[in-house]
Amino acid sequence: MLQNQEDKELPKSNTTSKIPYFFIIFFAVFISVDLLYIYLSKTTWRGVVSEDSYSKGIDYNQIIALRKKQQDLGWNVTISYQNTLAMQGRLKVEVLDKAGKYLSNVQVFVKLKRPLQEGMDFEKKLNFISSGLYQADLIFPVKGQWQFEIIIKSNEELLQKVKKYVVQ
Repeated sequence: MLQNQEDKELPKSNTTSKIPYFFIIFFAVFISVDLLYIYLSKTTWRGVVSEDSYSKGIDYNQIIALRKKQQDLGWNVTISYQNTLAMQGRLKVEVLDKAGKYLSNVQVFVKLKRPLQEGMDFEKKLNFISSGLYQADLIFPVKGQWQFEIIIKSNEELLQKVKKYVVQ
């Protein structure tokens, strides 16, 4: 007897498609890598943020006017920093007026900021050494790059200079 091709039953295979498993594995790896990055970003954040950025932006024209006023003063400021011991150093600031004469009746401060880490900033007043020369011995909590913001005050006048130094 002849049987038609249609009458023949095809053997049932026990194999199922592996494509859904590939999708599940792909998304599991994707989600686990995302969770790892979220964990790392939360635990390693050092807090480098500009405080009051909105008000700084609004006051930008006043900052430009203050810079112009500082340039009109014509003060010449020489800043030098030298590491003396581990995490210690000496800051010297020399201040001259427009005519090149030493300014001795000013107050000199330094604000020390760690750009890469919050909570380590501090401030120190420099001591008057001789005509126009001010000095301070500084002790830092950690080594690395520090931003020195020098502030010089004389009556109504104010001058600011910023320099970066590496503390070793």
